[in-house]
Amino acid sequence: MQLKSVCIRGLQYSYCDSGEPDASTYDTIFILHGHTFHSATFERLLASAPTRALRLIAINRRGYPGSTPINDVEAEAMNSSSEDIVQDFLEQHGVNFALAIDRLILELALPPGRNVTLSAWSLGNCFLVNILACIKALDDDVRDRLRSRVRGVIFWDPPSFGFGLLTSSKASGDYVPLYDESIPPENREAVFSAWVSAYWKHGDLSTHDINQVQQRNFPMFPLPTSYRMKADELKAMTCIGFKCIKGGNHFVSPSLDALLVLHELLIIILLVTIKVMWEHPEITLDAIQECISGDMSQIAILTDDVNERF
Repeated sequence: MQLKSVCIRGLQYSYCDSGEPDASTYDTIFILHGHTFHSATFERLLASAPTRALRLIAINRRGYPGSTPINDVEAEAMNSSSEDIVQDFLEQHGVNFALAIDRLILELALPPGRNVTLSAWSLGNCFLVNILACIKALDDDVRDRLRSRVRGVIFWDPPSFGFGLLTSSKASGDYVPLYDESIPPENREAVFSAWVSAYWKHGDLSTHDINQVQQRNFPMFPLPTSYRMKADELKAMTCIGFKCIKGGNHFVSPSLDALLVLHELLIIILLVTIKVMWEHPEITLDAIQECISGDMSQIAILTDDVNERF
């Protein structure tokens, strides 16, 4: 899909836009992508969105196609041993994303009303948390406008460390092949793309024991989604070689003041993986619409266990 761009504070953010639906009013969902897989990952969702009175806008994070790269000073800051430096880096990212979304709401003349949802998938949730954490740092007009337009937040298949939840080093939930020293660096991206799109056979999840979540030695039947994609399809949605900060450094805790500003938001955790998103886009859109139509007083949790019906 064609990339467009929005500029704020001298930075360019590219994005894919499903376009304005043929409806007098509609819901708009801004999406931040995860690691390796960028905005093109949502192509099948964007293609179907307009027929559902939905507008999906998938923004490419810094360092991904069409968006301003991370410079050397920023790269050093985001991997600094100083927690304060990392926190400042992430907070600035949150501010920049908030400004970009605010600019797009204005430039695209989105329908009036509280019909905007902020969403992020996988690693992108770490940056969505940053947006929420920086809300008090925004100018009054931007903060008030976002508060009046943004209806809810969808944390879509989030990693635990994005919420500051670090598990034991012995727990399977800690494992990510991108950081596996036993895998040659040049092979980690390929292993990651298969790992993240595999069909896993977990243990007894009713125990809420992280060690019941299988994350190593993914099964080859059914084949991981990335193995069943055409080579040009996989290449079109991935950016090989871009690295990011690890573990807990992704997390910026929203302050009490920020939470008070955001207290009216509908907050949802949606666990739908790339295999569902790519292979069953209509079912994924069903889940998204179910989320945004929820009661504002409730927190809805949809788990990937619903794969049984996929």
